[in-house]
Amino acid sequence: MTSITNSQPPLVKRLLFFVKTLKIILKYQSNHIKNLIKLIISSFFIKNCLNIRQINVLLPFITIYKEYSKIKKLQ
Repeated sequence: MTSITNSQPPLVKRLLFFVKTLKIILKYQSNHIKNLIKLIISSFFIKNCLNIRQINVLLPFITIYKEYSKIKKLQ
């Protein structure tokens, strides 16, 4: 994963921080708690991003996350 730098737009920085934080949380939690945390964080995060009106920046990340989720379910 790329590192967070000052040259990136604020939304990208927030998204990278969010992904890193989520990975750390999910690494140490049970499946039920993981699902609950995913639901809470993703709903809150997406709601805030929609308010920013920069959803086009997020679409590739959302697509990648959906594909990653499908792959994880198959394993």
